[in-house]
Amino acid sequence: SANTLPQKGLIAPTSPATVMRVALSVFGAVAASNPVGKVLQLLDSLAQKITNEGDAEGRQYDKFVEWCEDNARDLQHELSNSASEKEQLEATIERASSDIEGAETEIGELSSSIAEAEADLEKATQVRNAQHQDWIERNQELSETLDTLARALSTVKQALGSNLVQLNSAAISKVSGAMTALLTASSVATADKAKLEALLQATNGEEGDNYEAHDGTKAIVEILSDMYDKAEQQRADAEKAETESKYNFEMVKQSLKDKIKHDNKSLGD
Repeated sequence: SANTLPQKGLIAPTSPATVMRVALSVFGAVAASNPVGKVLQLLDSLAQKITNEGDAEGRQYDKFVEWCEDNARDLQHELSNSASEKEQLEATIERASSDIEGAETEIGELSSSIAEAEADLEKATQVRNAQHQDWIERNQELSETLDTLARALSTVKQALGSNLVQLNSAAISKVSGAMTALLTASSVATADKAKLEALLQATNGEEGDNYEAHDGTKAIVEILSDMYDKAEQQRADAEKAETESKYNFEMVKQSLKDKIKHDNKSLGD
């Protein structure tokens, strides 16, 4: 093939020693048989042999030159392909480096987003727990206030009957105790506390065993009933606010959990 180095080397002309041997052989033959024509014939034969060997060596040399040229073209082609492949590999490395940098940036952003969402969820949970505890305390206080008001109203109504005319000393003592307890309740409005204080002063200032001020007695019932209605409304409002707060928290909680789950999945991918 063209890429296979020829078996023979470059041109190697017949050596002088060979020529001398041939010439001696010729002269020997001439000496044995004579004539000059025989010598000339032998010399022609020798020249033809040398010419044929030269032609063969020339052809071999031409093959070698052709092999060298083919091999040089192949090497040049390989060099060209290697250069192109090198450019492609360098471009691939550059893209990979850019992808790595982008991935590292995205990982950082996702990690930051996850940490932020977890912090928000923890903060929202703390706020929600505090709100729920406040509602428990508020609901307990309102329940106690309603119970106190209900007992005070029951005492007044039982003592007065249907005509609401007078309170005996025992009833006054019970009502005064209930009103005194209500003065310390934070759920009772300041204006209502002022009314209770005025009533306490009025009932405690009466002489004798009975409190007969008809208008004052009606005022006690009206004030206690109004306070009872207000306390009930406050408890209803507090329960509504608790329900809304719980619902809003659950929505925020679910949203943050979904975000954390999504970001963790993206981080894993």
